[in-house]
Amino acid sequence: MNNQFSKNLIIIFFITFFALSVSFTSAWGGDGTGDDGIGDGGIGDGEIGDGGIGDDGIGGDGGTGDGGILPDPDPATLAPTCSLIASSASIITGSNSSISWSSSNATSAYISPTIGSVSPIGGARTVGPTTTTTYIGTFIGAGGSVTCSATIYVSSPTPAPSCTLTASPSNIISGGNSTLSWTASNATLATINQNIGSVDSVRGTKTVSPIITTTYTMTVTGAGGNSTCATTVTVSDTPPLPSCVLNANPTTIQIGDSSTLSWTASNITSGIIDNGIGSVSPSGSTSVSPSDATTYTANFTGIYGDVTCSVSLSIGGGGGGGNSPVVTLESTYSVPKIEPSFIYLDQVPYTGFLGLDILIQRIFFMAN
Repeated sequence: MNNQFSKNLIIIFFITFFALSVSFTSAWGGDGTGDDGIGDGGIGDGEIGDGGIGDDGIGGDGGTGDGGILPDPDPATLAPTCSLIASSASIITGSNSSISWSSSNATSAYISPTIGSVSPIGGARTVGPTTTTTYIGTFIGAGGSVTCSATIYVSSPTPAPSCTLTASPSNIISGGNSTLSWTASNATLATINQNIGSVDSVRGTKTVSPIITTTYTMTVTGAGGNSTCATTVTVSDTPPLPSCVLNANPTTIQIGDSSTLSWTASNITSGIIDNGIGSVSPSGSTSVSPSDATTYTANFTGIYGDVTCSVSLSIGGGGGGGNSPVVTLESTYSVPKIEPSFIYLDQVPYTGFLGLDILIQRIFFMAN
């Protein structure tokens, strides 16, 4: 009997639980999903019902409201957005970069400095600032305005290193010496080949004694890269004698005008030109303006001897001297004195007319 009663209670429990489950499911939310589900439109104004657990179930007729999902805002009132980008954020002076932009919800736009009004949709512009510059774009729409920026950093180009290398004298005999001299700029490291190695990166000298003709090459390195310079020392078995050439252009001038003296010399250590010019380098030029015809002479001294060269400069059309010659012609002709002569009839045989004629002719000559 007790077992039967227990079985009955269990059956009644399951029937009651099932009934309550069906009732609860159909009653939740009142006017919710479908007729009795979650509200009329989803999450809205109502709270969880106004009837509690009652005839209409949890939430009564309020459900979770009737507002549904909020609609998208009006595009016309959206705030604008923008993007501004530099293709090269770092350039050196003299180079270019490009500023590109894009935006949304904008009806007008401008970029400063120098660019000005641009399309609000997007675009690009080539710029070449000489100093570091920040470009600012302002984009305006119905929903307000917005700014964006891009900076281009400008730096000065790094100068490339340079050098000069010379040999004095450049021609030697076997067993002789030559001095290498050099200067360099924008360099932090310098080397010379032919087993010389590292040298001062600004300036210096080095004595060399090659036994054959040798070319010396200097390499300098700096932040701006590398550079080379070279010089050749020529070695011979015979002494390199000095030589020189002295020219004047033009070789004939008028008083007050000038002529250019130019000269070149080799295998020399010093030189001098007369007529007030003085010491000179192995090659050069100078302007002269003599008032008289002048001969200029250059004397150069070398390790293996001396050499002289000269040039003459004339004035005017080829005559010597500062003034045109003046020629004076004089005549000192004088009439010779003629002694009169007479014929006496008593001294010579009478000749008649002939003797008188002789006398008349002499008188005529004396008169003239």
